[in-house]
Amino acid sequence: MTQAALVSIRRTLRCQIKHKDHPCKVKDGASKPGMRLPLPWRWRAFCGLVAATLLEARRDNWDRASQSARNLAHAMAEEIQRTIESLDLSLRGVVDNSQIPEVMRLAPSLRDMVLFDRAATAKNLGFLALLDADGNVAASARLGDFGLLKFADRSDFLIQWDNPGLGLVVSDPFRDGLGGQASIALSRRVVDDSGAFKGMAIGTIRLAAIREQFAAIDLGPRGSLTLFHNDGTLLMRAPFRDGFIGSDISASEVYRHAVQGDRQQFVAVSSIDRTAKLHSLASIRNAPLRLALSLS
Repeated sequence: MTQAALVSIRRTLRCQIKHKDHPCKVKDGASKPGMRLPLPWRWRAFCGLVAATLLEARRDNWDRASQSARNLAHAMAEEIQRTIESLDLSLRGVVDNSQIPEVMRLAPSLRDMVLFDRAATAKNLGFLALLDADGNVAASARLGDFGLLKFADRSDFLIQWDNPGLGLVVSDPFRDGLGGQASIALSRRVVDDSGAFKGMAIGTIRLAAIREQFAAIDLGPRGSLTLFHNDGTLLMRAPFRDGFIGSDISASEVYRHAVQGDRQQFVAVSSIDRTAKLHSLASIRNAPLRLALSLS
């Protein structure tokens, strides 16, 4: 039904209601035959008007819900981004300070104070350390027996070793060697004066902190919030289930749209609970991470 037809129907109904049993009048006062509709047609017109009004209201509600979902997804992405940027700032400080020979010649306690002077500003930090070229802990910002931790066989260490100029690397989730907590590691490469690999600065974020952020959001009975790596590894999801962490979602439609970047909001069946949902995607700026808010 076109907009013009709806306007005509509304005008006719208003005229019929106003004049009841009398013919509708045109502007010059003359009767206009044919404007009076039979009762069945008036009923059909009324039903059509109601249906069109309900459809328009439904479309408005959908638009508002879609916009609210987009806003919430971007707000959560920005919150995670602030956590990432806070730790990355500390990593940059470690890299910069480790390039100063005078700093590295200081007594260990004083050296660590200088190396990790920005660590106090990092949010939800697990540990922060400087590794040498063999993957051993050369210095650290947190108390604990970091000397027992070995990183030479970790994928993020090997990635930094093999790829000069890669920048910030975010690891897949793992259980840290100190408290066994699920964490992700952020790292930056350290080089010597010739540009050769000298080690890396590494810091961890406990996934429990992100879980707490997700738990504060009312997602409804079937809603979900998912943080995942660009390679398709799931890092955190609400509702939470421990078995989800580290799972591969690269075959899901959410991941496909996230990687292709063709649609930032769409309706699709969830690969986890098989429920049709409105999915809203957001990227974590300057990090290889994506977030998906899914509401049913």
